[in-house]
Amino acid sequence: MKWNDVLEYKSVRYAFHIELSNNCNSQCPFCPRFLRGTPIVVPSLINGEISIDNFKKWITPEILSKTYIFNFCGTQGDPITAKHLPEIVEYIAETNPRTKLQIRTNGGVRNKDFWQRLGKVVNGRREIVFSVDGLSDTNHLYRRNVKWDKLITNMQTFIDAGGKAIWECLVFKHNEHQMDEIKQLAIKMGFADVLFKSPIGFENINLEKSIPMPVYDKNKNLDYVLEPSLNYLNSQFEYDPTYQHKEFQNESVNSCEIWPWEIPYDEWKDLEKYEINCKSHIPGINLREVYINPHGNVYPCCFIAGGMDARHSSPDVEQLRQILGKPDNYNLELSSLDNILKFFDTAIESKWGNTHEDGRCAYCSKTCGAPSPTDTDRLYVDGSKDKIIGKKPKQTHIPMVIDSEIKEKIKNSKKTLI
Repeated sequence: MKWNDVLEYKSVRYAFHIELSNNCNSQCPFCPRFLRGTPIVVPSLINGEISIDNFKKWITPEILSKTYIFNFCGTQGDPITAKHLPEIVEYIAETNPRTKLQIRTNGGVRNKDFWQRLGKVVNGRREIVFSVDGLSDTNHLYRRNVKWDKLITNMQTFIDAGGKAIWECLVFKHNEHQMDEIKQLAIKMGFADVLFKSPIGFENINLEKSIPMPVYDKNKNLDYVLEPSLNYLNSQFEYDPTYQHKEFQNESVNSCEIWPWEIPYDEWKDLEKYEINCKSHIPGINLREVYINPHGNVYPCCFIAGGMDARHSSPDVEQLRQILGKPDNYNLELSSLDNILKFFDTAIESKWGNTHEDGRCAYCSKTCGAPSPTDTDRLYVDGSKDKIIGKKPKQTHIPMVIDSEIKEKIKNSKKTLI
């Protein structure tokens, strides 16, 4: 399967994952927008957002006619902060009403007029997933700076205007006792569904154990720690509740620069025995994920986007940047989407059978080509509380709006879902 298939075959369609804006009102401890655990924005972050003019220029009616779904979900920001979000949604709905849309947000900003306008168009095949991790006394512990009363008003205004809403909750130790109450509140407000999800961020690979997540204040003093729910521990490692975090470890202000890492090809040899089952090539249906960031950079998937836009470099990210080369190869202001997808096939897909030294992407190997923590099946839980730590059965959940018939095709596929 190739990204270029979407250009050559009518049956193959786009699944766009777009970060409309990397601005955000919240200060989530594990978000790569911030120095880890603090409310301090990474100094190297360049704020940006996609305007309606650029969206129309990059996603033409012809491309829209080949698009199955848009996923507006930030890795560093919240799509609701994008100034032209309503215009972009209306453009999608008017140009191709059959295109599905999912917007993921913490829901903590904008006024009633904004939410009423969205509610009139985000329904049917379009929906908003509100990331709300608890109730009035718990949501703010992870979704820092999100005001509960404002959030409730925004969600209810959206629903009352006709909007389709999903409540998605990260399950921590501090909110797991509220799961039933969350369901009842969601039903009362008119939500279409409630999803519970195991958070990432507790694993420490170097220590080979899961540890509490530190939360620091603006002066980098430890404020409190977050602990996972032991019923839904999303980790291959056992949890150590006795671990004590020391003082904040400073991160370089130049941490997004490309450092002269030595590429450890010998260390990656063992990964070459695994076949790469690319998660951007969605099993069971003919979709190709394409990720676009606020500056018009196109990446093959959200995982690679996380590496390219990360605040830290590493040997596998260094190799990835060498593979993708200069922005002329992947930026929509410098190249067409058609040429970018062809470039991905040449630079990445065609090398998956090679050794890493001969061009196989180590980032692909570690993410989609070997047993790894990148397993999104295990993120979603079914809400029951009689789980054994580390032994819970996989939940087959499709984190997109997909027809029931297509869902069955994917469930029958034995590959990992994105």
